[in-house]
Amino acid sequence: MDISVSEFLQQLGPEFMKYKQTFMENEFCDSSSLRAMNIEVDLDYMFETNPLPLGHKRKLQYALKNLESVTCAEKNEMFIAPPESSCTEKKNMDKIKEKLESNLRLKEKEKADYVHKRRQMDLIISDPDPIGPLKSTRCGNCHMRGHKADGNRGNKPCTLPPCNSWKNCGQKDKHTDYKVQCKQFDKDIKMLTKR
Repeated sequence: MDISVSEFLQQLGPEFMKYKQTFMENEFCDSSSLRAMNIEVDLDYMFETNPLPLGHKRKLQYALKNLESVTCAEKNEMFIAPPESSCTEKKNMDKIKEKLESNLRLKEKEKADYVHKRRQMDLIISDPDPIGPLKSTRCGNCHMRGHKADGNRGNKPCTLPPCNSWKNCGQKDKHTDYKVQCKQFDKDIKMLTKR
């Protein structure tokens, strides 16, 4: 709440009313403009031609400084008591925080799933028993040990269906889909880790 310069000077005493005109000429009309004063410099400048008696100058300086400190206290009270809108802002911030935490949990779960799938791909699959007399030879078609795809005894080609997954034969190096899946899982894990 602003007070006029007249009220301010009147509070100091009736002998200060003679300075009202000087304050008004320099556009210090109310307490808000008085608070903006550079006390030391402005008082000397305003009363350069007719210097203030030292007692009046000190009393004015003291009153102006008190006016500033009252303003600071009022400002602090404004910051201590939050405005009504801060409640809605807090609710909005809580909603945003919950949404971010939910997204983070989802990403962590997704990453854990990818890591699990990637580890599953590294499991060693036992090699099935050989199906023919050639125990060290592996077929290029069905990937089973014991015969060849071409040039078997009696020149019979492999009659089994082609191997469609590394999980059936355990031969990861013979399946490009294994390498592609591994690279994709590694890429997905890396992407989720960066986020």
